[in-house]
Amino acid sequence: MKQAVDVLQLFVLALPVLAPSAEAQSVPVTVDAVANSASYWRAGLNQVGIAQGSLFVVLGSNLGPSALAQGQFPLSDQLGGSSVQIQVGSTIVPALLVYTVSRQIGAVLPSRTPVGTGTLNVTYDGHSSSSVPVTVAPAAVGIYTLNQGGTGPAAVTTADYQVAHPLPQIRAKP
Repeated sequence: MKQAVDVLQLFVLALPVLAPSAEAQSVPVTVDAVANSASYWRAGLNQVGIAQGSLFVVLGSNLGPSALAQGQFPLSDQLGGSSVQIQVGSTIVPALLVYTVSRQIGAVLPSRTPVGTGTLNVTYDGHSSSSVPVTVAPAAVGIYTLNQGGTGPAAVTTADYQVAHPLPQIRAKP
């Protein structure tokens, strides 16, 4: 019985060390960039926006859990404690989350999001980022690339999703 009491006392004494501090729990959610998920062109750069109905990424810190959380269909506007809202004018639209992890969120911008200049806000575990500017466009080109960075050869696949590399030469037929 004395051993059980000693173990309990050690556990209680260790609680302040084991419990996360209030300071560690209040790490700010920070958005560094909002970009097209294929080209990584940033919203607003070169007068390009995030297209209605397109995939986009949010880059920053403390955006989601340390381990990757992947959405399932039908996609939801909350995943792993993360959510993303876009406001254009007086309309607020929640993005549909594909995945979330500490430094990146992948999401779909709903087609009903109004076109124009607005703001984007990320919330993770009850903590919200500052609003960042975003441009919503009716269309924007983005091509996935082999280096996954938006530059270089396009990521072209066959019907069974195998990467077609090297890319076949295609000749125009008059």
